Amino acid sequence: MGEQYGTKEFMDILKVLEIAGKIAINESKDGFQLSDLLSFLTSDEFKVAFEQAIEGADQVDDEIKDLDGAEVFDLSIAGVMIAKNLYEEWKKAA
Repeated sequence: MGEQYGTKEFMDILKVLEIAGKIAINESKDGFQLSDLLSFLTSDEFKVAFEQAIEGADQVDDEIKDLDGAEVFDLSIAGVMIAKNLYEEWKKAA
């Protein structure tokens, strides 16, 4: 297990979620409005990350089935770091 597929595409999806979270936090400082959603969807950072994530999204199922312990650990650490980064971003915005 863990040899046929890596975790790149799964990590790309996590990156999109982190970017989306940061943009949502920063755009909604004054309350959430339709213009915040438009700003979010049209930001260059989000568009680039989203394009990278959907490029290999069809491989994520196979990646998950092929995970070994080290890859699960790496993905877990990445998830924790994203949560920490979003929390820090939220604290700065408050």
